[in-house]
Amino acid sequence: MLYNGTNVSVQYQQTRTVCFQNESDPYFKIQEHVQQVTTEKLLSLTLSNSIPVIFTVILVGAYVDYLGRKTIFIVAICGHFSRNLCLAVVIYWHLDTDYLFIGYGIDACCGGFCAFLLVTYAFVADHTARSKSRTFIMGVLTLCIGLANTFGFVITGYFIQNVGYFYPMVTSVSSTLVGLLIALCCVSETLADRPKTFVSPFIGIQNVFRFYYHKDYAGQRHLFWLASSGFFFLMIGPLVSGQTIDTLYELNAPFCWDPIKIGWYSTATMGLLSLVGLGFLRVMQKRFSDGTIALLGVVSIGAREIYISFCDSDMMLYFAPVIGMLFFGSMAVNRSVISQMVPKDRQGCVFASLAFVEALMYASGGPPFNLIYKATVDYYRGAVYIVMGAIHVLDFFIFL
Repeated sequence: MLYNGTNVSVQYQQTRTVCFQNESDPYFKIQEHVQQVTTEKLLSLTLSNSIPVIFTVILVGAYVDYLGRKTIFIVAICGHFSRNLCLAVVIYWHLDTDYLFIGYGIDACCGGFCAFLLVTYAFVADHTARSKSRTFIMGVLTLCIGLANTFGFVITGYFIQNVGYFYPMVTSVSSTLVGLLIALCCVSETLADRPKTFVSPFIGIQNVFRFYYHKDYAGQRHLFWLASSGFFFLMIGPLVSGQTIDTLYELNAPFCWDPIKIGWYSTATMGLLSLVGLGFLRVMQKRFSDGTIALLGVVSIGAREIYISFCDSDMMLYFAPVIGMLFFGSMAVNRSVISQMVPKDRQGCVFASLAFVEALMYASGGPPFNLIYKATVDYYRGAVYIVMGAIHVLDFFIFL
C-alpha cells in the first residue's frame, strides 16, 4: 500500500487481527491512518442514511395510525433487506465502497431502523395499559432488540475470522428475508379502529408534532418537550458510540481486540445492561417513581462514559458495563412516560415523534463524535467519551 508517498508492504493474516502498539513502529502510524480513513467512510455512510431518515420517518409515522402497524413494519424490513443485500453484493464482487450508498439510501427511504423501532414500540403500546406494566414490557422489548444485535456481533465475529466477510452478509440477508416472510404471514394488525379516510401529508406531519404546540395539549406541552429533549441527550452518546466509536476504540491499541472478542464483549455488555438492568427496573418500580429511575440511569451511563475514557487495560474495560447497568431503566421509562400521555389512536404519532428524535441523533450525533475521535485518536483516544459523559450532565438537569 502507499502511505505518505512510501510503498509499504503489509502482510494480511486472516487468522488474527494485526494491531501495533509501539508508537515508534512505522506500522503504528499506518494503523492510525487506517482508523482515520475508516472513520471518514463510516461518517459518510451514516450521513447518507441518517439525514434522509429525518424526513422519511416523519412521513412513515404520519400514516402509521392510518395504514396500520403491519404495513409500516413490512416497509421498514424491506429497506433493511435492501441495505444488507447491497453490502453482500459489494463484498462479493469487490466493488468500490461508494456503491454502499445505494443500499443505505434505499433503507433511508423506507424509514431506516428508526421506523422499525417506531412500529415495534407502537405494537407494545397497543397491547398494554397505561401503567408501570407498560414500562416493564417496553424494557423487555428493548432487551430483545439489544440481545439480537449483540448476538449478531458474536456470530459475525466468528464468521469473519474463519470465512471472511461475504458469508456473514449472506446470513444477514437470509435472516432479514425470513423476518420479512414472518411479518407477511404471521404478524397481525393491532390497530383495528383505523380512520376510514387518509389525511394529506401536511396534516399527517402536523399530527406527529401536535403534542408539542397544539392547544389540545396545553397542559402537557412542556412535558413532551422535556421528555423528548431528555430522550435525545440520554441516547445520543450510547446510540452513536455503539454503532462506530466503541468498535474503533476496541480495535485500536492498547486493547487490539479481534472481531470475536469485540462480539463477546458487546454481547456481555448488552446482557448485563439489559438482563440485570431489567431486574433492577422491576425492583426500583416498587420503591421509586419513574422520574427517579430515569435520573439514576442518567448518572449511571454518564459515569460509564467518563470511566471508559480512562481505560487502558482489558480488565478496566470489562468493568465498564457494571457502572452503566442502571441506564437500561431510563430508556424504558422515557418511552413509556411519553406513550402514556396520549390515547391509543395517537400511539403511532407519538412514537413517530420519538423516531424523528432518534433520526436527529444519528444525523447530528454521529458526525461530531466521529470527527472528535478522528481528531484525537493520535494523542488521546478516550476524549470522545469525556464529551459523551459531559452531555449527560445536561440530561440530568432536564430529568431533575
